[in-house]
Amino acid sequence: MKILITGGAGFIGYHLVKKLSENHDISIIDFSSKIKKIKIPKDIKTYSVDISSEKAFSSIPRDFDIIVHCAAQTGGYYSLTDPRKDAMWNTVGTSNLVNFSKECSKLRKIIYTSSMAVYGEGLDRKETDPLSPISFYGCSKLSGEFYLKALQDQSGIDYIVLRLWNTYGSGQDMQNRHQGMLSIYLDQALNSNTVTITGSKKRIRDFVHVSDVVSAIDICIKNDVLNNKIFNICSGIESTSEDIIYKIGSLLKKNLKIKEVNGYLGDQQYSSGNNSKIISAGWKISTTLDEGIEEFIRSLN
Repeated sequence: MKILITGGAGFIGYHLVKKLSENHDISIIDFSSKIKKIKIPKDIKTYSVDISSEKAFSSIPRDFDIIVHCAAQTGGYYSLTDPRKDAMWNTVGTSNLVNFSKECSKLRKIIYTSSMAVYGEGLDRKETDPLSPISFYGCSKLSGEFYLKALQDQSGIDYIVLRLWNTYGSGQDMQNRHQGMLSIYLDQALNSNTVTITGSKKRIRDFVHVSDVVSAIDICIKNDVLNNKIFNICSGIESTSEDIIYKIGSLLKKNLKIKEVNGYLGDQQYSSGNNSKIISAGWKISTTLDEGIEEFIRSLN
């Protein structure tokens, strides 16, 4: 199949490219600066564009079978400091993708990587639970879900929404101090004996390894029975910041101290998901948190 991956040079997108290029004809969209930083196989087509631009898709072929939409502004903090950019990349970018999709005569479905941020605060969240985002980021990701539902109603192009929890693993940007909780902690632990965290060390998250996110997307590509549905992609296991820092310290053989500082508006303190729906579709967790952190550390050596 011919598959277009938006954000294909990003953290999740690039892992997905490596997996899907084994069996599919892959094209990617991303910023030129990001594409230049990664190793792209010669048979993969790349398009250096900003999807929020009005003419972003003008030079891109209209012959794709599936689109996996990963491109986004990906953090609550940056949506607070620059809400306009967040809206442009996430909301306007997705609306541009929707218009492009209408011109793709072969297009079967769009798989959209949404976020746990659409729920707001809450533990063991199910897909049917109320949606109450507390960040601009959560609002913009939720708008993307509604765009795809409207597209299906109007044009018959199917969608699958995957609400991702805290995704981590090798290849994550260690220099970004405001996105990727586990990578932020790990970077500090490698360079200091003190890990500074925003909010309480008892804040709760649900971590899922990038390889398991990729496997969920792969299942959605293969299985049309899942079309027009929403799935949580999470481990279903609650971990506090203190738990994560202890695990990192144990693997690094360091006695890490924790320094708590004030958080920021829109930052969820308690968030975990229920993954029973995607498990019933054939997905399973293949990498435990301990295994995933160990893999992440090994990749940095």
